[in-house]
Amino acid sequence: MKGIRLYIQLICCSVAIFALTGCASTRLTSQSDPALAGKRYHKILVQFDLMNLELRRDAEMTFQTKLAQYQVECIAAHQLLFPGKYYSDSEVINIIDSNQIDAVLIVSLSDAGVSSTYIPPTYQTQTNAWINGNYLSGSSTTRTYGGYNINKPWASFSAKLIDVDAKNVVWIASAQTKGNGYAKAKTLLRSMANKTADRLVQEQRVSRSGKLKSNESSSNEPTAYRNQTRLPNLRRVVPSVNEYTDKQILTSYRKKYSYLKKKSDDELIKFIETKYSKAKKQNDPVEVRY
Repeated sequence: MKGIRLYIQLICCSVAIFALTGCASTRLTSQSDPALAGKRYHKILVQFDLMNLELRRDAEMTFQTKLAQYQVECIAAHQLLFPGKYYSDSEVINIIDSNQIDAVLIVSLSDAGVSSTYIPPTYQTQTNAWINGNYLSGSSTTRTYGGYNINKPWASFSAKLIDVDAKNVVWIASAQTKGNGYAKAKTLLRSMANKTADRLVQEQRVSRSGKLKSNESSSNEPTAYRNQTRLPNLRRVVPSVNEYTDKQILTSYRKKYSYLKKKSDDELIKFIETKYSKAKKQNDPVEVRY
């Protein structure tokens, strides 16, 4: 019986933690230019037009990581174009050409706000009574629930995919993102970024980067870092780490797991590669800190 009570308490605790987590959902409508509907893009530059640098970097990296799960190469604009510098049109074109980018995705914030819902108060009274000799005693406790506002953020976004060669907009989208009472700005942006990346893949506007040679495997292994990495098994199983170097990944492992700090690079690489040698491909990104 004690075990059952403990199990129920754990479930209730898990539900409470989940309820306090910020989350958001995005409804997205998109349309392609029928003239270029069959063209797919292999290397995307993504730019979120946001004044807040922290939010912009987080949104662009979320989009980049999501596309990496589909083995689509993506570059975050803040990594290629310094946000504090003005670039002429010719400079931007040269940078895009030199990096072999064939499409640019621009995401803009159209509107944002907060919807407020009032939770009316309710009252619960608990009364206790007991007899002590010839006397009747008692007490009561009243608890108040509600009586406050729940503020839920929302935001509207627009997105357009531009063909670098044709210099035309080939895909557009509008999105409405709503969060719960615990959602933050990053929550909304991440929801929108993930939804947009999924839709581009579903509508076959983007495809796996790299062209396979006749002597290469036609499997779903990522092409990035294939020839220069010492962590091929990790990169095969978790494509999202392909945006990081081997050194950054090793540093992340040492920071995250204290028992790995004293291992040499060779020992740590052997540990990681053994772990992922027989693992199946997964979509969950490995957290990399550097």
